[in-house]
Amino acid sequence: MAVFSALAPVLSAVGGLVGTAVSFMGAQKQAEGAERAEAIRKRQMDLQAQRDRRASLRQSIIARAQASSNATAQGADQGSGLAGGLGAISSQNAQNTQGINQGQQLGSQMFQAQKTISKGQTMQSIGGAIQGFGDFFSSNFSQNQRVLG
Repeated sequence: MAVFSALAPVLSAVGGLVGTAVSFMGAQKQAEGAERAEAIRKRQMDLQAQRDRRASLRQSIIARAQASSNATAQGADQGSGLAGGLGAISSQNAQNTQGINQGQQLGSQMFQAQKTISKGQTMQSIGGAIQGFGDFFSSNFSQNQRVLG
């Protein structure tokens, strides 16, 4: 029984050290997983932005073709009205593309912010584990001093 009493603080310290190490590894894995998930979501956002830009350009091409076809059918293909209409279609496409690009930029900033938050949470978790280990030693100082000293 005396041997167990002498070993109890040592075993407890080893348990605290192992717990700290496991907590650290868990926090690291969690951070890695969060970063992978954010990278996948960012890639998905970028792909959607590419699709949206293509769709906007496709709509612009269709609208220009329809406007030209209608103007030609009405014999107005040489007038300034067609040129103005085509210019308006091009302008609308440029505005749509600009909006898509701005949304993509904001999304990228959000992903960067999420990455920073994830890293901060990981550090907080690691710090908590280390603090718990330190608290163990300070609360059991007299026992640790007898065993180690």
